Amino acid sequence: WDALRYTAFTGTDAPPKRSAGLRWLRRLTIVGWAFWSGFVTFHTVSVSSSAKTFNVIITVLPCLLAIRSPLWGWRVLIVGIATTPLTLPGIAGAWGWHWAPGLALTAALVFYLVGESNDQAELAWAGLISFAAAAPFVRDWRDAALLVMLGGIAFFLGNTVRQRRLAEEERRAQQERRLAE
Repeated sequence: WDALRYTAFTGTDAPPKRSAGLRWLRRLTIVGWAFWSGFVTFHTVSVSSSAKTFNVIITVLPCLLAIRSPLWGWRVLIVGIATTPLTLPGIAGAWGWHWAPGLALTAALVFYLVGESNDQAELAWAGLISFAAAAPFVRDWRDAALLVMLGGIAFFLGNTVRQRRLAEEERRAQQERRLAE
């Protein structure tokens, strides 16, 4: 329950520690991804201007929030996953999904970043909550399986990078202890 509370409400994770150059490059990449996702959403959504503006904002904002805290970006993404199908009534017929393609790009990045900065317990809750937010809009079991697979791959890749980073830090610490002895 602590992991659920942390994931859904109280957690404020931070991206991993890196050199200044890598942090700058990471931020630049995330901002570029955010604007690309917003551009894709803007050009694939054909609704009123207020609905289009909302969808572009809900596509770009999670990426920008994920620069500082991937969990906050994920929380805003969940709001987008739950509200976007209501603002895009005809997109399922044109695209096959109830979400704009740009939001799918945003989800992939934010899921990766959450996987890169959280434990497995938080990832399990994030995956369950994400699926629960999308489940009411899924038409059949094949779409549900695809959502689980794509989301799971993004979480898994991020977690793999995190596990590798932790193993390298542990190896470095052991080497320093060995040298000190």
